[in-house]
Amino acid sequence: MFIYVYSICTRFNPTYTRLIVYYDILAAHRKQSTTAGSCFFVEEPEGTAKIHLYNARCHLLMEDGVHIMPVAWAGIAANSLPDARTVYSHFKLPVPILETSTSSIRPNSKEVEAIRKTEVFIWDEAPMAPSYVLKAVDILLRDIMNINAILGEKIMVLGGDFRQVLPVIRFANKSELIAASLKSSDLWPYFKVMHLQQNMRTEPGEEKLSKWLIKLGNGEFYRRYSNFMQQNNSLSQK
Repeated sequence: MFIYVYSICTRFNPTYTRLIVYYDILAAHRKQSTTAGSCFFVEEPEGTAKIHLYNARCHLLMEDGVHIMPVAWAGIAANSLPDARTVYSHFKLPVPILETSTSSIRPNSKEVEAIRKTEVFIWDEAPMAPSYVLKAVDILLRDIMNINAILGEKIMVLGGDFRQVLPVIRFANKSELIAASLKSSDLWPYFKVMHLQQNMRTEPGEEKLSKWLIKLGNGEFYRRYSNFMQQNNSLSQK
Protein backbone atom coordinates (compact mmCIF):
# COMPACT_ATOMS: atom_id res chain seq x y z
CA MET A 1 0.00 0.00 0.00
CA PHE A 2 2.83 2.39 0.85
CA ILE A 3 4.42 2.02 -2.60
CA TYR A 4 1.07 2.66 -4.28
CA VAL A 5 0.46 5.81 -2.26
CA TYR A 6 4.00 6.99 -2.80
CA SER A 7 3.86 6.43 -6.56
CA ILE A 8 0.70 8.51 -6.94
CA CYS A 9 1.69 11.34 -4.62
CA THR A 10 5.26 11.77 -5.80
CA ARG A 11 4.25 11.67 -9.44
CA PHE A 12 2.96 15.22 -9.05
CA ASN A 13 5.16 16.63 -6.29
CA PRO A 14 8.23 14.72 -5.12
CA THR A 15 8.07 16.05 -1.59
CA TYR A 16 7.36 14.07 1.51
CA THR A 17 4.63 16.54 2.53
CA ARG A 18 2.06 14.89 0.30
CA LEU A 19 2.49 11.54 1.98
CA ILE A 20 2.32 13.18 5.40
CA VAL A 21 -1.00 14.83 4.48
CA TYR A 22 -2.54 11.50 3.49
CA TYR A 23 -1.25 9.52 6.46
CA ASP A 24 -2.21 12.21 8.97
CA ILE A 25 -5.79 12.14 7.67
CA LEU A 26 -5.87 8.34 7.76
CA ALA A 27 -4.43 8.30 11.29
CA ALA A 28 -7.05 10.80 12.45
CA HIS A 29 -9.76 8.58 10.97
CA ARG A 30 -8.49 5.49 12.73
CA LYS A 31 -8.21 7.06 16.16
CA GLN A 32 -11.40 9.18 15.77
CA SER A 33 -9.85 12.02 17.75
CA THR A 34 -11.86 15.09 18.75
CA THR A 35 -8.75 17.24 19.07
CA ALA A 36 -6.84 19.32 16.53
CA GLY A 37 -5.68 16.02 15.00
CA SER A 38 -9.04 15.79 13.22
CA CYS A 39 -8.88 19.19 11.51
CA PHE A 40 -6.42 20.04 8.77
CA PHE A 41 -5.65 22.98 6.53
CA VAL A 42 -3.37 22.28 3.56
CA GLU A 43 -1.83 25.47 2.21
CA GLU A 44 -1.64 25.07 -1.56
CA PRO A 45 0.06 27.92 -3.43
CA GLU A 46 -0.61 28.20 -7.13
CA GLY A 47 1.26 25.62 -9.17
CA THR A 48 1.61 22.91 -6.50
CA ALA A 49 -0.65 20.49 -8.43
CA LYS A 50 -3.30 20.54 -5.74
CA ILE A 51 -6.02 19.07 -7.99
CA HIS A 52 -3.93 15.95 -8.51
CA LEU A 53 -3.38 15.76 -4.76
CA TYR A 54 -7.12 16.13 -4.07
CA ASN A 55 -8.04 13.37 -6.47
CA ALA A 56 -5.30 11.04 -5.21
CA ARG A 57 -6.35 11.76 -1.63
CA CYS A 58 -10.02 11.07 -2.37
CA HIS A 59 -9.42 7.80 -4.20
CA LEU A 60 -6.91 6.53 -1.66
CA LEU A 61 -9.27 7.21 1.23
CA MET A 62 -12.14 5.53 -0.60
CA GLU A 63 -9.90 2.56 -1.29
CA ASP A 64 -9.38 2.28 2.46
CA GLY A 65 -13.14 2.21 2.96
CA VAL A 66 -13.40 5.76 4.27
CA HIS A 67 -16.63 7.62 3.49
CA ILE A 68 -15.69 11.03 2.11
CA MET A 69 -17.59 14.11 0.97
CA PRO A 70 -15.63 16.44 -1.35
CA VAL A 71 -16.94 20.00 -1.47
CA ALA A 72 -15.68 23.28 -2.85
CA TRP A 73 -16.56 26.92 -2.37
CA ALA A 74 -16.81 27.55 -6.12
CA GLY A 75 -18.62 25.45 -8.69
CA ILE A 76 -15.64 25.40 -11.05
CA ALA A 77 -13.44 23.94 -8.31
CA ALA A 78 -16.11 21.36 -7.47
CA ASN A 79 -16.01 20.08 -11.07
CA SER A 80 -12.40 19.03 -10.53
CA LEU A 81 -13.16 16.73 -7.59
CA PRO A 82 -14.86 13.30 -7.66
CA ASP A 83 -18.62 13.56 -7.04
CA ALA A 84 -18.18 16.99 -5.46
CA ARG A 85 -20.70 19.79 -5.07
CA THR A 86 -20.48 23.28 -3.69
CA VAL A 87 -20.55 23.96 0.04
CA TYR A 88 -23.91 25.68 -0.45
CA SER A 89 -25.38 22.61 -2.14
CA HIS A 90 -24.10 19.91 0.21
CA PHE A 91 -24.88 21.75 3.43
CA LYS A 92 -27.99 23.58 2.15
CA LEU A 93 -26.76 27.06 3.03
CA PRO A 94 -28.62 30.15 1.81
CA VAL A 95 -27.37 32.45 -0.94
CA PRO A 96 -26.26 35.01 -0.02
CA ILE A 97 -25.11 33.71 3.33
CA LEU A 98 -25.04 36.06 6.32
CA GLU A 99 -23.43 35.86 9.74
CA THR A 100 -26.72 34.65 11.22
CA SER A 101 -27.52 32.14 8.46
CA THR A 102 -28.03 28.44 9.19
CA SER A 103 -28.54 25.31 7.12
CA SER A 104 -32.00 24.47 5.78
CA ILE A 105 -31.44 20.71 5.88
CA ARG A 106 -34.47 18.92 7.29
CA PRO A 107 -34.18 16.17 9.92
CA ASN A 108 -34.34 12.61 8.56
CA SER A 109 -33.66 13.81 5.02
CA LYS A 110 -31.31 12.00 2.65
CA GLU A 111 -28.84 14.87 3.04
CA VAL A 112 -28.69 14.28 6.78
CA GLU A 113 -28.06 10.58 6.26
CA ALA A 114 -25.26 11.30 3.78
CA ILE A 115 -23.59 13.72 6.18
CA ARG A 116 -23.99 11.31 9.10
CA LYS A 117 -22.22 8.56 7.13
CA THR A 118 -19.40 10.85 6.00
CA GLU A 119 -16.16 10.42 7.91
CA VAL A 120 -13.92 12.89 6.06
CA PHE A 121 -14.92 16.19 4.47
CA ILE A 122 -12.51 17.58 1.87
CA TRP A 123 -13.13 21.27 1.20
CA ASP A 124 -11.33 23.01 -1.68
CA GLU A 125 -10.88 26.81 -1.96
CA ALA A 126 -11.75 27.20 1.71
CA PRO A 127 -10.06 30.62 2.14
CA MET A 128 -12.71 32.12 -0.16
CA ALA A 129 -15.40 31.32 2.41
CA PRO A 130 -16.20 33.77 5.23
CA SER A 131 -15.50 32.48 8.72
CA TYR A 132 -19.19 32.32 9.56
CA VAL A 133 -19.70 29.69 6.85
CA LEU A 134 -17.42 27.32 8.73
CA LYS A 135 -19.30 28.21 11.90
CA ALA A 136 -22.63 27.34 10.22
CA VAL A 137 -21.20 23.99 9.12
CA ASP A 138 -19.92 23.38 12.64
CA ILE A 139 -23.37 24.02 14.12
CA LEU A 140 -24.96 21.73 11.52
CA LEU A 141 -22.56 18.85 12.16
CA ARG A 142 -22.95 19.10 15.92
CA ASP A 143 -26.72 19.01 15.50
CA ILE A 144 -26.74 16.06 13.07
CA MET A 145 -24.29 14.02 15.16
CA ASN A 146 -26.03 15.07 18.38
CA ILE A 147 -22.73 15.82 20.07
CA ASN A 148 -21.19 19.03 21.39
CA ALA A 149 -17.79 18.56 19.78
CA ILE A 150 -15.81 20.44 17.14
CA LEU A 151 -17.42 19.80 13.74
CA GLY A 152 -19.40 16.91 15.21
CA GLU A 153 -16.22 14.85 15.59
CA LYS A 154 -15.90 14.68 11.81
CA ILE A 155 -12.54 14.97 10.05
CA MET A 156 -12.36 18.24 8.13
CA VAL A 157 -9.66 18.86 5.53
CA LEU A 158 -9.59 22.41 4.21
CA GLY A 159 -7.39 23.44 1.32
CA GLY A 160 -6.50 26.60 -0.52
CA ASP A 161 -4.22 29.62 -0.49
CA PHE A 162 -4.80 32.81 1.49
CA ARG A 163 -2.55 34.62 -0.99
CA GLN A 164 -5.23 34.34 -3.65
CA VAL A 165 -8.94 35.22 -3.52
CA LEU A 166 -10.23 36.20 -0.08
CA PRO A 167 -13.88 36.30 1.03
CA VAL A 168 -15.94 38.73 -1.02
CA ILE A 169 -17.65 41.05 1.45
CA ARG A 170 -19.59 43.93 -0.03
CA PHE A 171 -18.19 47.36 0.90
CA ALA A 172 -15.86 45.76 3.47
CA ASN A 173 -12.77 47.59 4.66
CA LYS A 174 -9.45 46.00 5.61
CA SER A 175 -10.40 45.13 9.20
CA GLU A 176 -13.72 43.64 8.09
CA LEU A 177 -12.00 41.45 5.51
CA ILE A 178 -9.56 40.18 8.13
CA ALA A 179 -12.44 39.51 10.54
CA ALA A 180 -14.21 37.50 7.83
CA SER A 181 -11.18 35.31 7.15
CA LEU A 182 -11.11 31.69 8.31
CA LYS A 183 -8.01 32.59 10.28
CA SER A 184 -10.20 34.80 12.46
CA SER A 185 -12.63 31.96 13.19
CA ASP A 186 -12.87 30.53 16.71
CA LEU A 187 -12.38 27.13 15.07
CA TRP A 188 -9.08 27.99 13.37
CA PRO A 189 -6.85 27.04 16.36
CA TYR A 190 -8.14 23.48 16.06
CA PHE A 191 -6.68 23.08 12.56
CA LYS A 192 -3.27 21.61 11.89
CA VAL A 193 -1.68 23.64 9.08
CA MET A 194 0.41 21.82 6.46
CA HIS A 195 2.25 23.40 3.55
CA LEU A 196 2.88 22.41 -0.06
CA GLN A 197 5.87 24.31 -1.36
CA GLN A 198 7.16 22.94 -4.64
CA ASN A 199 5.79 24.65 -7.76
CA MET A 200 5.23 21.97 -10.40
CA ARG A 201 4.67 24.43 -13.24
CA THR A 202 8.18 25.83 -13.26
CA GLU A 203 10.99 24.21 -15.19
CA PRO A 204 14.40 23.37 -13.72
CA GLY A 205 16.30 26.60 -13.18
CA GLU A 206 13.12 28.63 -12.65
CA GLU A 207 13.05 28.26 -8.87
CA LYS A 208 13.64 31.99 -8.56
CA LEU A 209 10.25 32.63 -10.20
CA SER A 210 8.51 30.30 -7.72
CA LYS A 211 10.05 32.13 -4.79
CA TRP A 212 9.10 35.48 -6.32
CA LEU A 213 5.46 34.40 -6.65
CA ILE A 214 5.35 33.40 -2.97
CA LYS A 215 6.87 36.72 -1.94
CA LEU A 216 4.34 38.54 -4.09
CA GLY A 217 1.49 36.69 -2.41
CA ASN A 218 2.97 37.38 1.02
CA GLY A 219 2.82 41.09 0.33
CA GLU A 220 6.57 41.58 0.48
CA PHE A 221 6.42 43.98 -2.47
CA TYR A 222 3.66 46.18 -1.05
CA ARG A 223 5.80 49.31 -1.32
CA ARG A 224 5.91 48.90 -5.07
CA TYR A 225 2.33 47.88 -5.60
CA SER A 226 -1.12 48.70 -4.26
CA ASN A 227 -2.64 48.66 -0.79
CA PHE A 228 -4.23 45.34 -1.72
CA MET A 229 -0.89 43.66 -0.97
CA GLN A 230 -0.99 45.03 2.54
CA GLN A 231 -4.44 43.48 3.12
CA ASN A 232 -3.32 40.12 1.77
CA ASN A 233 -0.19 40.23 3.91
CA SER A 234 -2.27 40.49 7.10
CA LEU A 235 -3.97 37.17 6.33
CA SER A 236 -1.24 35.13 4.67
CA GLN A 237 1.27 35.89 7.43
CA LYS A 238 -1.09 35.74 10.45
